[in-house]
Amino acid sequence: MNHSTTENMEDKRAALIDDLKRVQSDAHALLAQMATSTVDEFADAEAGIKTILLQAQSSLGEALQAVGGKARLAGQASQAYVHDKPWHAIGFAATTGLIIGFLLARR
Repeated sequence: MNHSTTENMEDKRAALIDDLKRVQSDAHALLAQMATSTVDEFADAEAGIKTILLQAQSSLGEALQAVGGKARLAGQASQAYVHDKPWHAIGFAATTGLIIGFLLARR
């Protein structure tokens, strides 16, 4: 994974967190204003919150796609490594199994 991909994911993560914080603060403001607001003011606030929720959903979708792409690349890299060096993978699995077995047997 290159540096720009990491930065892009961090930017999406930060944008998602900002969107969710904005939704939370707007919801609190809406609840505080409900007792004294008119129908028109309530409708305006509701429209604003819907817009922010749509933005947050979009940011979440982009973040999920980025994470899915990253996981897919990691899976492909793992598969290529095991295909190219099967004995290394078998040795690693056997060593890991032995270590876990020794640790469990000590209990």
